[in-house]
Amino acid sequence: MSTRILLGIGLAIWLAGCASTPEVSLEGEAIRTETNLRTTKVFADLTLPQVQSRLYQHRAQCAVDFNFSLQPNEVHYATVYYGLAGQTDPSEQALLDLTYFANGKLQVKGYTYYNRQAFLVDAFLQALAKPELCPAASPKTK
Repeated sequence: MSTRILLGIGLAIWLAGCASTPEVSLEGEAIRTETNLRTTKVFADLTLPQVQSRLYQHRAQCAVDFNFSLQPNEVHYATVYYGLAGQTDPSEQALLDLTYFANGKLQVKGYTYYNRQAFLVDAFLQALAKPELCPAASPKTK
C-alpha cells in the first residue's frame, strides 16, 4: 500500500513539473528583428575602443549601465546592451550592434523590444558624441 502512495505522489509531482510553463528568457535574436530596428547610423571617425571609452565616461556622469562585448573571434563586431541603471531585463534595454569596417567607418544598428524604450537608442548615440549628456529619464550622478 505504501508503495502505491509513494508512486502516486511521485507521479503527481512529475505531472506538476510537466504542466508548469518554462521561464522565457529574451535573447538578442528575439530583439534583432526589422520590427524592432529603431535606427541605423554610420560614424566616419569612431572606433570600437573609442565607443567603449565614451560609454565609461557616460556611465560615470549618468545613472545608466551597459554591457559591451566583442563577438567571439570577430574583432570588428560588438554588441552593447544599454539601459537605465537597475534595468537588467533585455526587453527594457536597447540592443546595439556595432560593425567596424576596414574603411574606418562604424555602423550602429539600434533595436528595442518595446517602442517606449526607443529613447535609449537615441541616448546611446548621443553618448557617443557627448558622453556628459544624460538621457531625460536618467539623472546625473555627479
